[in-house]
Amino acid sequence: MERTIVYGKIWTGDDRCPLAEAMVISEGRVLALGTAKQIEAYKNHQTNEIHCGSGLIMPGITEGHAHVNQMVELLFGPFVDGKTVPAYQAQISDWIKKHPDAQYIYGCGFENGVFDADGPRASQLDEIEKDRPIVMASSDHHAYWVNTKAMEISGIDESTPNPLNGEIVKDADGKPTGWLKETASALAKPAMPEMNKAAYKKAIIAYQDMALSYGVTSVYEPMMAVEAKVDDIVQAYQELTEEGRLYLDFHVSQAIRETGDPDAVIQRSLQLREQFRDNPHVSFDTIKMFMDGVVEGHTAYLRDDYSDAPGDCGACVYPDQDVLNGIVKKVLAEHFHLHVHAIGDAALDAILTAVEKAEGTLPKPKGGFHVAVTHLQVVAPDQIEKMKRLGIVAVVNPYWHWKDPVYYDALEVPYLGEERAAAEYPVASFVKSGVTTSQGSDFPVTVPPDTMLCLHMMVNRLHPDFTDAGVLGPKECISVDDALKILTVGGAIQNDVDEMRGALSPGKRADFIALDQDVTTLEKRKLFQTKVKSVWIAGKQVYKRHQ
Repeated sequence: MERTIVYGKIWTGDDRCPLAEAMVISEGRVLALGTAKQIEAYKNHQTNEIHCGSGLIMPGITEGHAHVNQMVELLFGPFVDGKTVPAYQAQISDWIKKHPDAQYIYGCGFENGVFDADGPRASQLDEIEKDRPIVMASSDHHAYWVNTKAMEISGIDESTPNPLNGEIVKDADGKPTGWLKETASALAKPAMPEMNKAAYKKAIIAYQDMALSYGVTSVYEPMMAVEAKVDDIVQAYQELTEEGRLYLDFHVSQAIRETGDPDAVIQRSLQLREQFRDNPHVSFDTIKMFMDGVVEGHTAYLRDDYSDAPGDCGACVYPDQDVLNGIVKKVLAEHFHLHVHAIGDAALDAILTAVEKAEGTLPKPKGGFHVAVTHLQVVAPDQIEKMKRLGIVAVVNPYWHWKDPVYYDALEVPYLGEERAAAEYPVASFVKSGVTTSQGSDFPVTVPPDTMLCLHMMVNRLHPDFTDAGVLGPKECISVDDALKILTVGGAIQNDVDEMRGALSPGKRADFIALDQDVTTLEKRKLFQTKVKSVWIAGKQVYKRHQ
């Protein structure tokens, strides 16, 4: 039987054998690990040898929350990453000049904190282009910035009412300003380009190429973009599988929105789960839900009022707890995994209550219930204990865990107050309490989703480009070992594939990556400098970094 022996320092993710010098792979699975001397016994005339040299070998990384299909925004429209409004205007203008035939301009990346108190305005985009619609998604994708032409095409004017859980921001005269919050973003869909199956196929492959370069071997995708055409995305995944072009494991879900029909989403998800049951790379085992919005839009749901707006604590997407309880029970009754957006502590209360009621009345499935909550910006200690008791996975977003002047100084401290802002985004508290923890970039909220920066941020909670900003919550920093487990083991548990993924143990699939530095001994402030040299999935190399 053909075997491959991999030599190098191996961090396994398995506490029973945390480090090894060599690993034997046979038929895509790990056969054995041990010292180089111990592994000599597995050599035969068919043995291949891989010498990874210095650095570190570790399990493949799970991306716990990335909007894969929204790679279309980066492929087919302008991406802005400046820190001033003129910088945004220049980047959008430059893209338009390079794409003179584009009928629609749809991109992303702007940050609400860059603008003044009036927020993004159509007039700022009109200075660039008046004859074609411009629609820009915010970096958090909870708001759109549109020009006047986009509003004309979409029929947005003074008489347009706010949709449920959304806001068309209007000036003192009642005229829309060009800032659409939360569900109001969907009103701009007529002014956005039509994406098709070919575009989504290109986006999925582009995402896969990028993800492999950061050591990702598995990804959870909450299929959520306003412009997304579900059937086209589904067909794109199916065709890419048939063409043999997929390497990653894609765990894809539909979302239940408060303005939609939850029963229809559940039924469609049942169909997709069955359709993709035997697909080697794509599964539809999860359903996503939203509890609230975002702090920067005053749409996150808080236990206590916003510091700058007494009497305002935001609102839950589901104001009727009984309605929410019923939906969660239906999702879990069909044995779907549930993935939930909760930013505020009151939003977290709502989903914890619903899950507790569902778990108390439904027969417990063999593998237990699988619920994950992501973002988790404002969290109380009692909620962490409840998550542990209910077996809920915390999907944190370490890329955001720092004192970003555009967010922390300009928005979070004024809106939350110094005390809540300083305590936001816990990680160590989850780990120490025994809550299974995974991580996600929320791509394209985070661009690029560099997993070694993610590792750096979990350990340091200080962005390497803004070291003067100070550490965000020093007590929430964690060890490199715990951070590596979040990147690997935690992600496998989140997606309920930990029997075969997440760690390098005998019998598990041989998904592993080689790093150019040993992050277990590297100076902590230099972790972000680490690069992925190569990636192997089921024992086959699928990526090699070019110098």
